[in-house]
Amino acid sequence: MSLFRRMLQSRSLAAVALACMVTVALVSVTKAGIQGSGIRRVAAFGTISPGSQLTVNGVVYDATDATVVINGSPGKTSSLHAGHIVSIKGTEEGSKSRADEITLVSEVRGEITAVDARARTLTVLGQVVRVSEGVGAFQPGMLVTVSGFADAQGIFNASSIDVEASQFAAQVKGVVEFLDRERALLRIGNLTVDYSSAGIQGTIAEGVTVIAKGVAVGHDNMLSASSIEVYRGFGEPGSKGNLEGIITAFASEQDFDVNGQQVLGDADTKYILHGTQLGPNVQVRVKGRFDAAGVLVADKIQAEKPSKKK
Repeated sequence: MSLFRRMLQSRSLAAVALACMVTVALVSVTKAGIQGSGIRRVAAFGTISPGSQLTVNGVVYDATDATVVINGSPGKTSSLHAGHIVSIKGTEEGSKSRADEITLVSEVRGEITAVDARARTLTVLGQVVRVSEGVGAFQPGMLVTVSGFADAQGIFNASSIDVEASQFAAQVKGVVEFLDRERALLRIGNLTVDYSSAGIQGTIAEGVTVIAKGVAVGHDNMLSASSIEVYRGFGEPGSKGNLEGIITAFASEQDFDVNGQQVLGDADTKYILHGTQLGPNVQVRVKGRFDAAGVLVADKIQAEKPSKKK
């Protein structure tokens, strides 16, 4: 190779190296600029509060430009109302929060097969739904969509029940209590799910939370699933998390699940328990940050205040 050609090659390599350095620098500046501007990624999961603004877990979100997905289909913010349990991904800058994505996954969608007025419960797709008031308005045969936190026994405490006029795909979000891989069957509450023809996202196992959609088969508590999605939590690594729900699995005060989302405490976690001992079925709010595995590492864990007896 001639000296001239070697000089050209050296200059080319230097140019490539310089371009790479510039690209890395620009990326670093961009990331630093986002961090330096005070804009942070946030994720929330909780109940929409009453009011004209979108408020979840005490935070008001600007949802003007948000993408809305309701049970897998594009939706509008006008279709959301108080009592719906949603997950939100967005940003926070100072005291202002903006929602980029709002997702509603109803815990139960199907036909009411039983009403127990005394216990104030409904049975929908083999799931027990506890109603705080107005249970007399519901009758077997009605089609309903339910938002509600499940407790450690799998009973849903309804925060919203919408009566539907037309048929829709049946749906349950719950913990897999039994799994038969050979026959492609699993059980959620009293519902047996046949997933032999279902599209599957994630790895199904006992103890994980899944979202099963399909067609209810008669009144035999059977669902022929068209899809099974393993729930992976609601936050992205590095984002701030704001979670509301009921403790459904409990190892210790530093390790428990809230409606399928793993929460870990550490030496810096602040506990505000109002005299309540953490354990299964305790309703909590958790603020923290998601680690690389999608676990919410808590800065603060707050138990719901005990109701005052009149």
